[in-house]
Amino acid sequence: MKTRFIYVVIIFALVSIQSPSTPAKEKTCKRQTIKNDTGGPVNDLKLRLKKSKNQKSSKFSEKPKLWHTEDSVDTNKDDINDDGERKEATSLSSEGECAQWAQNSFGTIPPGGKADIDYRSTKETNLDAKNSRWTLDGNDVNSVTILGEPMEVTYVLSIGEGSARFINSGDVAITYDNIRLFKNNSLSNFNILDFMDPTGTQVSAPNSVRLYPNESVVLSFGIVDVNNTYQLCLADVYEDADPNNLFEIASGAYWMLEIPGDVDGDSYVNFIDFEILADNWLQCNEPEDPNCIWEP
Repeated sequence: MKTRFIYVVIIFALVSIQSPSTPAKEKTCKRQTIKNDTGGPVNDLKLRLKKSKNQKSSKFSEKPKLWHTEDSVDTNKDDINDDGERKEATSLSSEGECAQWAQNSFGTIPPGGKADIDYRSTKETNLDAKNSRWTLDGNDVNSVTILGEPMEVTYVLSIGEGSARFINSGDVAITYDNIRLFKNNSLSNFNILDFMDPTGTQVSAPNSVRLYPNESVVLSFGIVDVNNTYQLCLADVYEDADPNNLFEIASGAYWMLEIPGDVDGDSYVNFIDFEILADNWLQCNEPEDPNCIWEP
C-alpha cells in the first residue's frame, strides 16, 4: 500500500505539472424577462432550466428571485413598493433545475404582464421557456414567453480577454438595444441581488445589434482581471415588429482558475484528490474499445 501511494503521488505530480492548460470554472448570474402571453390571468409560476448540448447537468446555484412592479401585477397596492418600484415575490421552493412560486405569492399577472427572473446557475444554463409554466390557482395554463436570452460571457485564458456573445435562437428577427458592457466589477456585488449594479469600467460597444434567426455576434470587454472581478453585460431586447415591447436581459460572469490536480473540483488539492486518482488508476473509458469500458 505504501509503495502504491508513493507511485500515485509521483504520477499525480507529473500529471499536474504537465497539464497543457489551466482550465477555469465559470460562475454566472443572469436576468431574463418573462411575459404572460396565455391570454388570461396567472398567479403561479413553475420555472425550469435547460442545459446546453455540452452540459451534463443544469441547476440553480441558489434560489432564484422573481420581481414585478405595480404596472405588471394586479394586487393590493399596499403590497407594492412606492412609485412602482420592483418588489420580490416570495413563497418559493427550489430544487435542482426547478423552482416554483406558490399561488398568489406575487398577485395576479394580467394578460401581457411581465416579471423578471434573476438567478445563478451553472455555465451556459438558461431558462427553459417551453417547459416553464404559468398556472392559475394551481392549474396549468401555458408556457412562459421570453425573447432573446442572456448573453454568453466568456473568457479566453491564453490572451486574458473577456467577451459577450449575443444570440438569436428564435424564429423572428430581434434587436438587442441599450447595450452596456462593464469590465472588472467588484466581486462583492456578484450575487443575484446586486450583480446588475456595475462597479467597473464601461467599455465601448455598439448601442444596438440586430440579429436574424440563428445569428450571433460577439462583443469584447478587452483584457480583464479574471482572478478578482466579474464581467457584466446589460441590454434590452425586442422584436422588430414590436419595438416598444422590451424584455430585459443581463449576464454577469467570473472565472475561478482551476488548480491542476483538483480532481473533485472543490478548489483544494488534497488527499481526497489522491484517493480518487488511486481508485481509478489505469481505468479507461473508450466506447470504441470493448476492452476499455469504465463502470462507476
